[in-house]
Amino acid sequence: MGKKFLNIVKQSFGNGHPLKKIFNKNTLKVSYSCMPSLEKKISTHNKAKLNATAIAPSEHLKTCNCRKQVCPLGGQSLTNNVIYQATVNSTRGKETYIGLTGNTFKSRFNNHTASFRNRNKSNSTELSKYIWDLKDTNTEYSLNGRQ
Repeated sequence: MGKKFLNIVKQSFGNGHPLKKIFNKNTLKVSYSCMPSLEKKISTHNKAKLNATAIAPSEHLKTCNCRKQVCPLGGQSLTNNVIYQATVNSTRGKETYIGLTGNTFKSRFNNHTASFRNRNKSNSTELSKYIWDLKDTNTEYSLNGRQ
């Protein structure tokens, strides 16, 4: 590696180059102690691959921290990257909303329920717009969801 580096320096800063006095084989030193050995590179690569496959969901990681209400995902509310569906049944008919979250489902669920309670958040999602439209017309509705 060091030899290749010095050859590149020699080609890049050849005779007549204004920086040849600064960048040449006499002023640049390449030492094996500056670079990891091939053994070190291989062992690092192997450790990374083995650790990536060895990591499994452990029992000590929380999957739910719902306290006051029943968990909407059956004990898995702290799951990330969830696609979910909410169905609103009313006298107007049945409307379906499909959403997704990159964060935990619980945070997304809490944002939805907050938008159903607070008028100032009524335009935050299409689902909350529809719910507030039903509330404004005093239409009875029920909301069901699934993952």
